[in-house]
Amino acid sequence: MLSQSAFRAGALSVSLPVIDTLEPVSAVVIGACVFGERLAASPGQLAAQLAGGAVAVAGIAALSRSSVAAMETALSNQRTCARTS
Repeated sequence: MLSQSAFRAGALSVSLPVIDTLEPVSAVVIGACVFGERLAASPGQLAAQLAGGAVAVAGIAALSRSSVAAMETALSNQRTCARTS
């Protein structure tokens, strides 16, 4: 439901990075809280997990700012303006 609302709310280049970031984060939280999954046992392992998460978020952010995403946003805005005119 939330994904569909996000897709309707704006351009794919805006909604998809948010969804791509929140889905794995929520999966980890649900796994830890609901299913009793354990995160890293040592500080080194925890640092590695956090670094991996940070790299993933940085990659999603970089891709969302790419020239292809900017072009898609511009086309989406043109379509929206054409529909309201």
